Amino acid sequence: MGQQASLVVEVEIHAPVDIVREVFQDFPSYKEWSTWSIECADPTKEVNHLIDNEKLKVKIQNFKLTSTLLKNEPDVFE
Repeated sequence: MGQQASLVVEVEIHAPVDIVREVFQDFPSYKEWSTWSIECADPTKEVNHLIDNEKLKVKIQNFKLTSTLLKNEPDVFE
């Protein structure tokens, strides 16, 4: 079996929440400005319909991770 690790990152962005949410949740456009990619683990789900504890597939260069969405509320996406 593989090892399991945990990573927590918190970043404060000085911009209106609705603008940050719009950019952050536009997963298909990440390739335009980032080396990361994020997509819903369940391909039938849309980002704006994700609920707490949904899984996300994250790829950072050669690393593939599964992330858990803790909250998806109008003022919080963590």
